[in-house]
Amino acid sequence: MMPRMDGFSLLKAIRATPEIQATPVILLSARAGEEAKIEGLEAGADDYLVKPFGGRELIARVESNIRIAKERAAAMRDYAEKLEQAVRKRTQELRRLNVSLQQSNEDLMQFAHVASHDLKEPVRKVRTFTGRLLEEYGGLLPEEAKKFLRKIQHATERMVTMIEGVLSYSILNSNAQPIMQVDLNEVFANIETDLEVVIAQSGAELRRDKLPVLEGAPVLLYQLFYNLVNNALKFSSEADKPLIAINSRLAEWSGKRIAEVTVRDNGIGFDQEQSNRIFEAFARLNSKDRFEGTGLGLALCKKIAERHHGSIAATGVRGEGAVFVVRLPLSQTEGSI
Repeated sequence: MMPRMDGFSLLKAIRATPEIQATPVILLSARAGEEAKIEGLEAGADDYLVKPFGGRELIARVESNIRIAKERAAAMRDYAEKLEQAVRKRTQELRRLNVSLQQSNEDLMQFAHVASHDLKEPVRKVRTFTGRLLEEYGGLLPEEAKKFLRKIQHATERMVTMIEGVLSYSILNSNAQPIMQVDLNEVFANIETDLEVVIAQSGAELRRDKLPVLEGAPVLLYQLFYNLVNNALKFSSEADKPLIAINSRLAEWSGKRIAEVTVRDNGIGFDQEQSNRIFEAFARLNSKDRFEGTGLGLALCKKIAERHHGSIAATGVRGEGAVFVVRLPLSQTEGSI
């Protein structure tokens, strides 16, 4: 019967107004019965009083609701204070943890560099002196002994490659790389130049469409696509000359404009159920005696793609080839990667 709105509408308006929504409200109504009371309480009333009522009862209910509201507010303040203390404590712990992780990272990096140098040096000596034995005393050694020495040389080469791969993988996230405009056409042109000898020896053919320009770290993007092309050459089929096709398209992915670059080959391929394992560090799908490598190349590719806020996926058919799809944002939101 009030002008403009009834009691229920007023109650809803109070509960929708942040400044007064916690105010205790008692509905006074001539509507008796359980259903009316339930409707009032469901609408957000703290109490419901049916007319006619006594003045003492009304005052008692008002005082009771004010006391409950004060107790509730005190409890909320106490809870908020405890929550703030817990957040402060957790923040301090996280800061200490961050400092500790930073120190651990630096220690790990230092260890990686030292270990890399210390490991490579004796391996180089083994390789050098094995070579000298073959060169200077090869004529005096039986063929079986020379075969063993060549196996030692081969193993030391693999060891050096492995050490360098582990070092590259461990330090990839350590140094921020500046973001620049990267022309992927230039990146692939440089890769073809650097792999010129391997391409010529294998008789490989590289077919490349015009590729986009995007923001990223040039050194890292070169590593990513170098590994993909080098893998395609390495895992080529004995029956056919390597054919590597590089295509791209612009698309939308996770709300961003991206370049989707596809590297397709006609090599030995792999079973599709191994498509996730292929990006794991040290994962090998083929015999290490037949195919050289560290098992880190594709793990590096995944790390680099993710550092650019992108992704990499692979599909393959055993004996028919593999397809790698790299998705990279056209623009980056930070100043470095």
